[in-house]
Amino acid sequence: DVAPDARIRGFTLVVAVLTVLLSGLTPAFQATGLKLSSSLNEGRGLVGVSRNLLSRGIVVGQVSLSLMLLAGASLFLRSLANLANVDTGFDKTNVSITAIDPIAAGYRVDARLESMMTQVEERVAAIPGVEEASFVFSTFGGGWTAPATVPGRPKSDDDPDVFHNIVGPGYLRLMKIPILFGRALSPRDNAASRKVAVVTEAMARAYFPGVSPIGRSFSLGNNPEWQNLEVVGVTKDVKFVGLKQNAMPVAFYPHAQHGMFLGNLFVRRKGNSKTLTQEIRNAVHAVDPNLPVSEADSLAEVVDGTTTKQRLVAQLSTAFGLLAAFLSCIGIYGVVSYEITRRT
Repeated sequence: DVAPDARIRGFTLVVAVLTVLLSGLTPAFQATGLKLSSSLNEGRGLVGVSRNLLSRGIVVGQVSLSLMLLAGASLFLRSLANLANVDTGFDKTNVSITAIDPIAAGYRVDARLESMMTQVEERVAAIPGVEEASFVFSTFGGGWTAPATVPGRPKSDDDPDVFHNIVGPGYLRLMKIPILFGRALSPRDNAASRKVAVVTEAMARAYFPGVSPIGRSFSLGNNPEWQNLEVVGVTKDVKFVGLKQNAMPVAFYPHAQHGMFLGNLFVRRKGNSKTLTQEIRNAVHAVDPNLPVSEADSLAEVVDGTTTKQRLVAQLSTAFGLLAAFLSCIGIYGVVSYEITRRT
């Protein structure tokens, strides 16, 4: 809880009172030790040279610190701008995420669950103004990781973890992730066909160095469901955890071959239309009126939300830098005005 409380208010009050007292009493005590007759005879006015140098030194320190704060703020802003322009490998615009809870509707991991997801994807994709729809296991910012095992390739402790995502057949088209080699996932990748995967360039480099991964296979752990997965396509590298991460191995699998609850429905809208939320809800309820549907979030907001800390630091540093510069200007004006008045 970061809300101000009595301790914070009390501390702020004490610091403010002490600041006022020190700022006002210090020159007052200095003035009590000043001999007016000797000062006037020497032509030095009411204030000695030492105080004049002190005031100038304080202003110099103010200006220096404010410039440091402004320079730091500019660096934070530049870093934030760089994060905003990072190539994620996918198109985050005009993509909404609708949360659907099949568990609350009484579904189990069986053929009925898969039939429901397929029908929802087809019905939502058929809505005018919608380009593509796909269920997704992981959205952005984290997910399921595990190293892969490639036949004929010895295991190593240096093998990187692979981020795994179970998606619908239209996911890669929806996210506009380009296929570099092979093909994308398709509706024919179902429970009756051989289990397949589409991997990113980073995974191809890490687990299939020097050879084409198309047609080769890999496995995950000892689970029989995740053995002998054939690579049918290679995509461009994508950001999967955060905007600062380097290219990490990622693999995509069709949900028709892996029974699992997927609670996120990605929908790509044509243009920036926000009037489709109710139509998407109606399409889902046309398949099963008992399915709970939550309000849609924006994928762009989810991705940008991973930079909340950086954005907050940039905003605070900018605000404090401008405040320090403003106070420095007041200090310079005060010193110059005082010098003119003193000389007069």
